[in-house]
Amino acid sequence: MWRKTSLYWGKRSSGKPLTYLGNKMAGDGSGKTQQARNRQLICARQWKTYKDTGLFSDMWTLDAGAARTDSKSCDEFAFANALQSAGNSTSPNPVTYSGKECVQTYLRRNPGDTMTLHLRPDAPAPTWKEPCGRSSMSNWQNTQSMQPFGDFIKEQRLMENDNYWLDLDGFTAPAP
Repeated sequence: MWRKTSLYWGKRSSGKPLTYLGNKMAGDGSGKTQQARNRQLICARQWKTYKDTGLFSDMWTLDAGAARTDSKSCDEFAFANALQSAGNSTSPNPVTYSGKECVQTYLRRNPGDTMTLHLRPDAPAPTWKEPCGRSSMSNWQNTQSMQPFGDFIKEQRLMENDNYWLDLDGFTAPAP
């Protein structure tokens, strides 16, 4: 999303940090946390799995040491646990109704167990002005990629409304 859109949240060089929501309650009277509300708007409304989404049951089984069956899941950027999520009506870039307004992608599994992100051919071509990104991806990959965030929250003592930068090891260019 950083390379194609104006969604620079969390990118240090943009000067736009992400803001951690923690357990902040949504302001819409739903009784849900804002994180749950964000995920509901982006990933539950008008979302379908994509047929060519790659699954990793074999790798999940190996990782867990017990049989696991992977499934397709929805992932979003900016993250549901960030104030800047497009599911948040008070964010700088909210959707009007659902994640259908996001850039639509899917994660494909390649030979050699690598993955690539592709635009969904069953969705409208992006204008690159969309307020978010939404992807059909492996549930195992989705949970594994964000697993370190829980440790980060504890180690950095991240509190509700704290700002943070996103560093994608292997993807984020080093600072000059």
